[in-house]
Amino acid sequence: MTFNRPAAAREFGALSALLALGAAYGALGLACGFLSLGEPATSRLPFASPVVGGLALAAVVAVPSAAAAWLLWRGHPHAWRTAAGSGALLLAWIAIEVAVIRQFSPLQVVCGFAGLVLLTVGARRG
Repeated sequence: MTFNRPAAAREFGALSALLALGAAYGALGLACGFLSLGEPATSRLPFASPVVGGLALAAVVAVPSAAAAWLLWRGHPHAWRTAAGSGALLLAWIAIEVAVIRQFSPLQVVCGFAGLVLLTVGARRG
């Protein structure tokens, strides 16, 4: 089934896809061990487990961002609401990440801005 897809949906779909790919890479890296947070940050993860952290990252950021990208590209009627929800989840993830891990990265600012854009634009268009 094909829905009406506005031009902006392509760009926001690409943003969501980029966020989904980055989160999936981070989740896989944490779970498989080729990305490390360092011992102090790892000890603050739930169960002190990077596998649990990776699974949480996949569930909270990668999957909703991928769903938003897919729906935006397809022009689905619920695409913008899904994009707003994925932006809200990304913002919540970053806030909890900073509170739990207690480390700062410029990437958090960039992703936070992307989440804020998805949340506001998605809420306005949805």
